[in-house]
Amino acid sequence: MSDMMISVTKELVKQTNAIIGYTQSDEISLAWNPSGDIPDMIFSGKKMKIVSTLSGLASSGFMYNLSKTSYMDRMERIPHFDCRVFNIPENEIANAFLWRCNDANRNAVSMAAHSAFSHKSLQGVNKDDKKKRLMDNGIDFDQYPQSFKCGTFVKRKTQLRGGLGIFTSRLPLVWPGGAYNNNGVSQGAIQITGNTNPLMP
Repeated sequence: MSDMMISVTKELVKQTNAIIGYTQSDEISLAWNPSGDIPDMIFSGKKMKIVSTLSGLASSGFMYNLSKTSYMDRMERIPHFDCRVFNIPENEIANAFLWRCNDANRNAVSMAAHSAFSHKSLQGVNKDDKKKRLMDNGIDFDQYPQSFKCGTFVKRKTQLRGGLGIFTSRLPLVWPGGAYNNNGVSQGAIQITGNTNPLMP
């Protein structure tokens, strides 16, 4: 399921010219910076148009990916996404995504703990104690995949390809191959440990 969410996020970044996308669980966050290239801002920043289109793109993109899996046969309700758009100061973009990562980590610890212990036994137990209980039960939360623990980032990047000169070795096959392997949308994950101070871009 997380692979489908990552695919949808990558497509949203590509379709909407977002500078960055992030997904964890069933949520996706996107960011645009209209103080950069104004023409790249989706629908010139018209909020209602962005809201209606993003929810439609996310829903259809998820259904497209779902249709290629065995989950489709077990689906009882049609999945759909809602959408909210809001403004934050440019220097708070990193903090907003950091908050999302911290929230993802809390949720991941809670999900892992609930898979091993009863709901009642975990009431009032903080994140660190849940991790300790997991470890005492032979489950090392730190060994879970990074995307599960902290979510996944998708970042737009521009690459310049080309070259000039006399080549005396084998053909530079990386140029034609790179066009397919590096399509301008990269995927990665981050790890947050300990007490992390808010990021200041």
